[in-house]
Amino acid sequence: MKKLFMLVVVALINISITHAADKGTFTTNQICKAGIAKIMGRDPAIIKIDRTSGETIYLSYIRQDDKTKWKYKCKLNGNQILWGSDTGRWRTHAMDSKVRYKINGNSITVTDTFSDGSSSKETYSVENIGN
Repeated sequence: MKKLFMLVVVALINISITHAADKGTFTTNQICKAGIAKIMGRDPAIIKIDRTSGETIYLSYIRQDDKTKWKYKCKLNGNQILWGSDTGRWRTHAMDSKVRYKINGNSITVTDTFSDGSSSKETYSVENIGN
């Protein structure tokens, strides 16, 4: 019985570690800023954190071309960045791209993988992203 209990505990720890991504020195806010910057093709420095609600981060930026405000929501699931427009659906459909991040020291690489298998990526430093 004791061995079974230990086996279950070890399995649960392994599952927790597998689903937890290493954020290094980056905060969830910074990871979300990098994700939205990559997806929208914007400089992460213009993206602002508006508020948080539980695990959801609400962000926005002003598009310089026409001064319109664009608002999004973001949360993390392991190394995946889940996002949507602030009042819209989460982009989790099978045909939606998958956005993932990887931390390497003081830089973060965000990869956007599309349903056809193609992908694009962008790397940002902590300094590029700001707070």
